[in-house]
Amino acid sequence: MAGQLLWTTCQSSCFRNSVAPMALYCVWACIAIGLAMGGGLGCNPLGDPSRSDIRGVVLLGTSPLIDAEMRVWQLGPNGERMERRPILTVKTDVGGGFHIDVGSDHYGALRFEVYGGRSGEYWSSDILSFDDVSRPARSPRWGPPGTEQPHLSAIFYRVHDRPDGYVIAISPWTTLAEARAWAHFSGFDGNVETTIGVVSERSLALLTQHLGLPDVIEVEPADLDAGGDALSPAVQYSLSLAALSTLAKQIAEQSGDTVQVVNTMTLTHALVDDISGREASSISAPVGHPISVRAIHPIRRALRCAGCIPRACAPILPRRS
Repeated sequence: MAGQLLWTTCQSSCFRNSVAPMALYCVWACIAIGLAMGGGLGCNPLGDPSRSDIRGVVLLGTSPLIDAEMRVWQLGPNGERMERRPILTVKTDVGGGFHIDVGSDHYGALRFEVYGGRSGEYWSSDILSFDDVSRPARSPRWGPPGTEQPHLSAIFYRVHDRPDGYVIAISPWTTLAEARAWAHFSGFDGNVETTIGVVSERSLALLTQHLGLPDVIEVEPADLDAGGDALSPAVQYSLSLAALSTLAKQIAEQSGDTVQVVNTMTLTHALVDDISGREASSISAPVGHPISVRAIHPIRRALRCAGCIPRACAPILPRRS
């Protein structure tokens, strides 16, 4: 129990923020109280210890990405992987959710890579499976050079623990923000402002402002079928993803293709090429069927129209009887 008390105190803000003598006093005080109470009382001078857990959800459009493999990597200042293996590898649940504890040794830029899984679009009854979609090995369209290509991703810049942990959403928006960060990343020059984590934060902030949303990563999306306050950040966020799905629907209708060929995932990857400055002449579907890139112009206009997406999307959302 004394070991647990020592660990609890070491994680407390008292220990992390105090000068060495005060921190040592905190440790011994907690051990003494624990021993005096027979090991039955934990001690944290400033309340409950901060937590290093992160929970969240992976969304495509209006649907979660279920049974997808998520790998979490610690990135160095230049975006390089700090370890040979991921910190954690987990599967998303039936709601696209996950709950992990990255521990108190992993701060700075954490990269969440999402592979495979199943999802759908509100405008189709088909199930979209991404497990069999081939990904270019070690030739990513975005991300650290020489690494595998995920379907969706996010760089989350974690600088400290929080009493309630973190809640994040991984979606096309975080994927586009990361792609832009890599496109504008010129390398770490010794200044913390030039690390991939800080560059990614600026990219997230820019996209957040562009969409007129409070946040695009630290958010708990709303279930649109359950209703709710249309002005709440959670509903606004979910509506913005519904708008992206709607644009995929419009592209599919214009090109005469099915949801298996054109969907929010293929649209996201086409936008990644666009935001990265790549020469993208078509949206490549799993079967190699090309779609005219002219069809993605509406999403570019929508992305430049801050705040209009939720209001524009509301009238077309499906309603349950």
